[in-house]
Amino acid sequence: MYHFSFDGNLAADAELEISKSGRSVCHLRVGHGRRVQRDGVWDDAPTMWITVTVWGDLAERAAKWKKGNTVFVVARDDLAPWAYNRRDNGEAGALLQVTAADIGLSSRFEEVQVVETETDGAKTPWSADLDEPAERELEPAF
Repeated sequence: MYHFSFDGNLAADAELEISKSGRSVCHLRVGHGRRVQRDGVWDDAPTMWITVTVWGDLAERAAKWKKGNTVFVVARDDLAPWAYNRRDNGEAGALLQVTAADIGLSSRFEEVQVVETETDGAKTPWSADLDEPAERELEPAF
């Protein structure tokens, strides 16, 4: 299985739902921006918008994140691109939908708090008040 990884800022607070099968699912809207240098001048390239779906215990942890948080996403290889024209000015745009295999807060722009918890007598560092390891089972995208 291949993975696609990226970072970006949350455009809105995380949204947590419970699926029909009773599983937690969290939806995140991430804006990934990049800067390009043209003739010695830095310019912001258009933002790529990515809708991230997160399942299970990982979804419940991600649901605490707020607009503006910088996240790092490792996405499964079930990418779904969507092209569209903007309603306000007709310019072309694109949206990418992915399912997260792993996700976390990025420390690229600000410090992430690390909390130590005890697991079977051994101390393990976790970020953002986690009390169990991330679920490794891949969830269905539907």
